[in-house]
Amino acid sequence: MRSTLLVVSGIFPPELGGPAKYLATALPLLAQHFDLLGVYTQSPVRQVDDSAHPFKVWRLRRFRPRLVRMLRAILAIARLARRADIVYGHGMMLETALAVRLLRRRRLVFKIVGDLIWEREIVSGRTALGFGEFQTARHGLRVKALRRLQAWYVGSADAVIVPSVHLARAVAGWGIDPQRIHVVYNSVDRADLQPTAKSFDVVSVGRLLGLKGFAPLIGLAVRRGWRLKIVGDGPERPHLEALVRECGAGPFVQLRGGVAQEQVPAEIASARVFVLNSIHEGLPHVVLEAHAAGTPVVATDVGGTGEAVAHECSGLLVPSGDEAALESAIDRILEDPEFGARLAERGTASLATTFSKRHMIETTAQILMGPAACG
Repeated sequence: MRSTLLVVSGIFPPELGGPAKYLATALPLLAQHFDLLGVYTQSPVRQVDDSAHPFKVWRLRRFRPRLVRMLRAILAIARLARRADIVYGHGMMLETALAVRLLRRRRLVFKIVGDLIWEREIVSGRTALGFGEFQTARHGLRVKALRRLQAWYVGSADAVIVPSVHLARAVAGWGIDPQRIHVVYNSVDRADLQPTAKSFDVVSVGRLLGLKGFAPLIGLAVRRGWRLKIVGDGPERPHLEALVRECGAGPFVQLRGGVAQEQVPAEIASARVFVLNSIHEGLPHVVLEAHAAGTPVVATDVGGTGEAVAHECSGLLVPSGDEAALESAIDRILEDPEFGARLAERGTASLATTFSKRHMIETTAQILMGPAACG
């Protein structure tokens, strides 16, 4: 008899972002191992057409008052968990831990793709520390309390999946038993794309957040006269639109907005270079999409990005915040298309080895089912 699986996620298609992309890839395949009850998620808009999904999607409006949203989520997750054997959490982890551990006893597995406390402190301007520095720094009472809470809800899980060795070390530093932490690399399919004209020099894709470094990339494109396309949506969009207007970037920069997940590879393939200018990544799913699209990658060497890009082999890595190095790396590929093609070819080849979809799904299924499934 197959186990029933409930998935909880902070974001879900049509939103872009690593967790949403991962679930779009993984859920149809996990449905071969489990009876998929459905996905409980948040939504930035009132109405979303989920009729194309072969499972139920329950959506909570993201812009409700925070306390109201949390209480509604806890009660809804508890109600849904009653019909599930396993809960797989990708967001709303405090709410999920409270619902599953205090109200409904079910097997609980979390997937951790970053440190939400650090991200919020960076976005709010309350810290300028990098990810690694933040993990070991001395903090005030408020952050200490948040970190203790984080350690409780992550530690309440029977197992924790992370997409990189880098994040496994960080999560273990929160006080989580290393024996319960499992590294499972993400994967994407190689894109089946028709040859297309390279209408842009540079493309970048992601949620429009300050952490992603889109503003400096716009400035660089304007200075160099590169045609830049940014694909995605998020809270930084008004700021980026204003920046484009103020610096006269209209002829050079296109803010494409959000697109359907299946359209992302074609968006990436429309440019000569894919750039990821983040200040931190757990393991960037979008880099794997660039490999799948056959587009050479330039990325900041942060977090787990070096596990997805082998420098000088499947892409180029540059120090975070080093605009001169970023400019030089992009120039190198734009000026030597054969070199870029070699990088792209090796990046695509890695999808069949290090980032094999079969390994990702089978390993994840074993972790979700528990030790009995592995023994």
